[in-house]
Amino acid sequence: MYSYDLRPAGGYFSTKIALEPGSRAISYDDRTVAVVNGTQTPQNALKIAVKLYDITGAEKFSREANVDVAADGVAISVAIPEPADISSTYFLNLQLFSATGKLLSRNFYWLSTKPDELDYAKTEWYYTPQTSFADLSALQDLPKATVRATLDPAKAGVQDFAFRVAVENVGKGIAFLTRLRLVAGKGQTEVLPVYWEDNYLSLLPGEKREVNVSIRRSDIGDAQPALLVDGFNVLATRAK
Repeated sequence: MYSYDLRPAGGYFSTKIALEPGSRAISYDDRTVAVVNGTQTPQNALKIAVKLYDITGAEKFSREANVDVAADGVAISVAIPEPADISSTYFLNLQLFSATGKLLSRNFYWLSTKPDELDYAKTEWYYTPQTSFADLSALQDLPKATVRATLDPAKAGVQDFAFRVAVENVGKGIAFLTRLRLVAGKGQTEVLPVYWEDNYLSLLPGEKREVNVSIRRSDIGDAQPALLVDGFNVLATRAK
């Protein structure tokens, strides 16, 4: 999850989402949404919001449902239908809200109308081979997305600097796996180690997000850090 130079990879942030005490996930076998309560307190009157988008970012399906989850329990919520009129690669956005409307967690999937096929007849105790794979090749044809970003100081401690990063997808398509980097110095070298609240963000059309980031004061000296933004289909930009 970290590279040799202490750069957090995409898998690190995916793992953070997967291990949240309250989370939601699609069950690939029957396409239902499971809401997981990893706390010792019942969670009632939660709301799950499900949306499907095609490769252009157009919304193709939307559904909301209320759900109660017992302490340390799992509740099966809505079932997601097989999309009929959608691109071969499409996106699923899941959001979980509290009874008061606060966003508790989110998850974002890229899926295919062609499912993985497993060869169960050749299953070993440690491995089941696949005879065919989901087709995600349409990701290569994602239209270019433009993300606007700002970097603002949050606090300056004795040993570290903290910043607030705001990003907005100002285009009509999905900004897929938007990567944020802090750089400093004449060579615009990435500041490492770095402590991002979240990164590799997938932003829906018009979506805005804010994340915190902190770095050690000793790693930049007197240099002024800057923010670089790019991504899978995101046009590279620089924001101070």
